[in-house]
Amino acid sequence: MEDGNGPKSSVIPALSESGGPVMGIVDYSEHAICRGSNVRAAAYTECRTADGRSLIGCGLDTDVATASVRAILWAADGAQQLGCTPPE
Repeated sequence: MEDGNGPKSSVIPALSESGGPVMGIVDYSEHAICRGSNVRAAAYTECRTADGRSLIGCGLDTDVATASVRAILWAADGAQQLGCTPPE
């Protein structure tokens, strides 16, 4: 699912190239919270690590692209805490 040229597809390889977890996006969804000038985006992502672990991330921001990156970083942080490291 990370094929493309947007922020989500850029974050995944950048994480692994910088020593973070190797993972791919399995599922992604987003929706608005509130209406009008107070709108915020909520993004949810399911990522799978190289060893098959599934991690969920959630990101909130006024910008949907930033919310999606935050969701991926949340999942990546979970992978780091579980000890999912890149293969050597």
